[in-house]
Amino acid sequence: MKVLYFDPKFLTPRHAAPTRAYSIARRLVERDHELTMVARDPRWLAVGETAPPGLLGRRERVDGIDVVWLRVPYEQRFTKRKRLLSYGAYTLAASAAALRLGRPDVVYASSTPLTAGVPGAFAARLRGVPFVFELQDLWPAVPAALGYLTRRREIALAEWLEAGALGHAATAQHGQHRLLPGPR
Repeated sequence: MKVLYFDPKFLTPRHAAPTRAYSIARRLVERDHELTMVARDPRWLAVGETAPPGLLGRRERVDGIDVVWLRVPYEQRFTKRKRLLSYGAYTLAASAAALRLGRPDVVYASSTPLTAGVPGAFAARLRGVPFVFELQDLWPAVPAALGYLTRRREIALAEWLEAGALGHAATAQHGQHRLLPGPR
């Protein structure tokens, strides 16, 4: 099965960060699925390494995973405005990447941020394939409770994005594909 996977925070063991999406992707590859990951370029995390100026993205094979790295800056210290711009930039760049990638059998998108569901839903609709949306945090409840989303419009927009992404996703009991194998 060909899987198109959107996760802006995807990292590999060579980066100093959690590798949950990498583990999922590797497990799928080990089971002979073809997987293309669309992620944010992590070179800003690598010690002493910087991304070349003007590069919008790159593609490489990492441990059997076809990875499309998008040149979208993001840092934890970003202000709310910069984070939202980064999320929007990933959404646009990932949607553009979906136009260039072949037809998968299924599209999988993992939040956070919630906007990761947008290119996933777009790619699935474009190619007429099932869409699986993994919602890792309760949106917008968690950001609102933490004081990150404070305005009614922000919360309403987050609720609209959540409803849209979930509305395009295939439910587990109706899906024709089982992406994540159960325990061995």
